[in-house]
Order: sequence, then C-alpha cells, then structure tokens
Amino acid sequence: MKIKKLLLVCMSVVFITACASTKVEDDKKTNNFKVKYSVEKISDNFDYLKSSISFPQFDDYPVLNKTIKNSVENYYDSFKRYAESDWKELAEIRAKDNAKLPPFDYNVSFEVSQTSDFISVLLRTYIYDGGAHGSTNLSAYNFSKKNNKFVNIIEATGLSYKELSQYCNAELTKKFLKDNSQGISDQEIKEWVNEGTFPTPDNYEIFMIYDKYVTVYFEEYTVAPYAFGEQSVKVPY
Repeated sequence: MKIKKLLLVCMSVVFITACASTKVEDDKKTNNFKVKYSVEKISDNFDYLKSSISFPQFDDYPVLNKTIKNSVENYYDSFKRYAESDWKELAEIRAKDNAKLPPFDYNVSFEVSQTSDFISVLLRTYIYDGGAHGSTNLSAYNFSKKNNKFVNIIEATGLSYKELSQYCNAELTKKFLKDNSQGISDQEIKEWVNEGTFPTPDNYEIFMIYDKYVTVYFEEYTVAPYAFGEQSVKVPY
C-alpha cells in the first residue's frame, strides 16, 4: 500500500496540518543535571483515522527540539496525505464481505533518559493501516549537552560496532534459545540474530544512554520473527 512507503519520506517535508496542538508541562526535575521539558500533543478523531501523538520539547536546546518536532510532524503529515483515500478503498472492499473497517491508528509515545552529558529520547510510532496487525517503528535521538550536537553509539560509549555486536548477539541468542515458545528452530533463531546484530551502524542507531550502560533497541522483525516483538539489550560501557 502507498502508506507503507510514506515512512521513507524525507524529513525536510514542510509540515502543514490543521491538528490541534497543546503543551503540557512535565513534572519538575529534581536532579541538577536534568533538563526540564514540556510535552507537545497532537490528536485527530476522524471516521478514517484516530491519532494520539506526544513528544518532548526541552528547555534551552532548540536544535534537539526542532529535529524531534520536524520528524514527528513530517511523518504524520505524510501518513495523513493518503490515509483517508486508502481507508475508504479498504472499507469498500471489506463492505462486500459485510465486514466493517475500524479507523486507522497513528500513535506516538516517548521515553526520555538524561545523564550529566546526554539527553536521550526514544519515540515509538504505532501504525495500524488496515492490515492483519499494526506495526511499531522506533526512532532515537541522542544529544550531547556540552557539544550541542547529536551523537552516535560509538561516540557515546567508546565501544566498537564489533564489541556491540558480540554482546548483543550473545544476549539475544541466549534469551531466545531459553524462552523459545514460538517453535522456531535453533538454527533459524541464530540466523535472525546474526543478521540483526551484524556490526554495521544501521543496526545500532536506536539506543538510549544511561550512566553506566546504553540500551540498544531492535524493532520487530529485526532480530526475530514478529511474534517475538521489539527487543532490547542493556550494554555496559
């Protein structure tokens, strides 16, 4: 469907929408190094689409704020462009079998972690566009307060991609072989994990920074079949 391709739209697309947008102040932070942030919200409630979106905006970090805001708004705007027409097309097909199509869903939630040096933001975007099930896409923003720029996992931890790969591969393989309730063969599990944890930058873009470790996230289908869901590994550094 057209909607699946929309997630690849360039983040530079200008956002134009009539969505209502509100800001809610987050709880006050008690740690001196933690930066306060507000929560910006967007929501729609149409016959063809229901959305609930929230994302943080930090005090005194405009570069971080602009990147997060543009990303969230541009992707949502891209989704909305064809959501109505695609929903109506599917609804007509379902109606022939006397089945009713529920509205599409588009929901964005977030997590924040902060250290004395970094701010990390993880966004989870859940999309249901009429398929057998929805899908969840992850994106992470890791920002150096001191240097006022985004950092990758190597810059944040000093670990190499080979070291990250070895650790994540071992942890996930052990976990899946121990708790394999899906009937997947050991060989298939190892092949999934080997591919998803291969030491390449693309496999380690989604992470959050904490004081003594980073949490690396792997989306659905990355290191295991869909039934295993999203996976994460805490990697000490």
